[in-house]
Amino acid sequence: MGGWGVLGLGLALFACSEAPRPIASSSGGAPTEVSSDARDAAGEGGDSASGDAGSRLPVDAGQSTVDAADAGFCTGQAVTIAELASGSVRQGASVLLPALVASSQKFLLSVSKSNGACWWAAVAAAAGTVGENSGVLLLSKSASTAGMAVSGASDCPPDQDALPADLAPGDQLAAFGTFEDYAPTACHGKARMRELLIKAGCAVNRTGHGEPPSTAVITPELADRLAAGSDAALLRAWSGARIELAELDALPVDGSTSVVGPYGVISFAQTKLALHSKIPYADLSGAGVGASGESLAFSYPAHFARASGVLFLDYCTWSLELRDPCTDLSPQSAACGSSAR
Repeated sequence: MGGWGVLGLGLALFACSEAPRPIASSSGGAPTEVSSDARDAAGEGGDSASGDAGSRLPVDAGQSTVDAADAGFCTGQAVTIAELASGSVRQGASVLLPALVASSQKFLLSVSKSNGACWWAAVAAAAGTVGENSGVLLLSKSASTAGMAVSGASDCPPDQDALPADLAPGDQLAAFGTFEDYAPTACHGKARMRELLIKAGCAVNRTGHGEPPSTAVITPELADRLAAGSDAALLRAWSGARIELAELDALPVDGSTSVVGPYGVISFAQTKLALHSKIPYADLSGAGVGASGESLAFSYPAHFARASGVLFLDYCTWSLELRDPCTDLSPQSAACGSSAR
């Protein structure tokens, strides 16, 4: 797991059950630095989508040097996630997604030593949708407290970007930003993940709270096709969707009594779609990002009646990304005790 695809991630996410992991590449090698790329520029601007302007979100003057009186700054065409998935909205367009429901909590996606940027993220779904054409990754950038000397999560304040620090699954949202599909250049042949880079200074509107998006139960056969990562149309449809697999047997980890591999990865006998644990390791629960208490703990043999999460491009690997080890897995991780977090 380790580095994430959206930014070539250098934030380490989720060690095996024995200990929290360091900032490292997805392959488990030496620590990597996230380089600045076109995403930094895209997150600050982008062209307007064609068509009539949609609703305008409030400007958060604390997040931007833009004058809050600029009536057009947070204005864009209102679109649906299905329209993003269809290819009818061009890359780099500034768009408004007015009817979202948070699928995940907020988590630290990456830190960049090259420009002192902290990228926070959350996964959301179109209200009332399940499965195909329902999900999107929301990205929000803030400056680290250490500037170019950023060393990791401790330099990334959780309340200085557009996503609420206490964002929770089920929160009803509207977000404005730049649309793109993205995969790292190193991921040759891999389908891209759909994302909205929230425009700096445009607060994400949280209008209420309800039930989190439902999961779509998928077959191992479909899971294998998603894991292959090569069918662009299929991955475009399922990117960011809440999914669930049933009756899974975890594979053993070589040289260990655990089924939890490096970076919190669990592989299964029934499908090539592995479970990854980026979100719960990098969220703000408990002691915060990267706390040791957030590690998974399962001994071999382990059978899961259900495993759910979101379909997520973890660097170059399409995976079942766990949202919560206590509510998304049956049985729960040992760290959960008798109740969910």
